[in-house]
Amino acid sequence: MNFDLSDIQQLLVENAASFVKRESPPGRVRGMRTDPVGYSPQVWKQWADFGWLGILFPEELGGTAGSFVDLALCLEQLLL
Repeated sequence: MNFDLSDIQQLLVENAASFVKRESPPGRVRGMRTDPVGYSPQVWKQWADFGWLGILFPEELGGTAGSFVDLALCLEQLLL
């Protein structure tokens, strides 16, 4: 079984990692602990604009028809 990332998956990881590093540094995330909203609407919108919120949805519904692996690769960057 081949566990290598495809070129598209590698690009997804690179883009998500860069975005998280730039837009969600640890200090900002810690500050959200006491924020009554609990998340940044601006960051959430950017995730939507990149299509990351629709990874698992089919294209005809506005998604990217990705896989669970694609979603996991993207979400993994939030935990690093």
